[in-house]
Amino acid sequence: MEKKKKKKKKKKKKKKKKSQEKKKKKKKKKKKKKKKTNTKKKKKKKKKKKKKKKKFRSKKKKKKKKKKKKKKKNNSEKKKKKKKKKKKKKKKTNNKKKKKKKKKKKKKKKKYPSKKKKKKKKKKKKKKKKLKQKKKKKKKKKKKKKKKNSVKKKKKKKKKKKKKKKKKGKKKKKKKKKKKKKKKKKND
Repeated sequence: MEKKKKKKKKKKKKKKKKSQEKKKKKKKKKKKKKKKTNTKKKKKKKKKKKKKKKKFRSKKKKKKKKKKKKKKKNNSEKKKKKKKKKKKKKKKTNNKKKKKKKKKKKKKKKKYPSKKKKKKKKKKKKKKKKLKQKKKKKKKKKKKKKKKNSVKKKKKKKKKKKKKKKKKGKKKKKKKKKKKKKKKKKND
């Protein structure tokens, strides 16, 4: 029992010590990291600004001087060659386009007027035939409808006529006749 107790005590002490040490280390590390990152960022920014100013001012001046020298010495022949090449390329492309356009125009002049006349004549004939066929079809359809609905339509028309006569004509005539008859009877 005594041995066990001793062991337990020792273990506890060790654990505590370890945990405390770890915590201390962590805290220290974190602080160091933060400081490092912040200092680095600041330094970088400062360096960038300085570099930009130095680079652009010095580079621009140097480049201009170099270019001028090269133009005078080395690039005169190259530039002539480049210009010639460019002109040739442009001519080739333009020539192709112009040739194509001319060919198309010639074809249109030769083929289309003759074809158009023929096509127009054919189209007219076809159109006439189609119109005749359509008219015939329409007439047939109308005849069929008359055959089917002829009895019904006649009945409907008769009824409508009778109603109209009763309402408008007959009533007026009757009134006039009645008046005349009455007058005759009185005179007799």
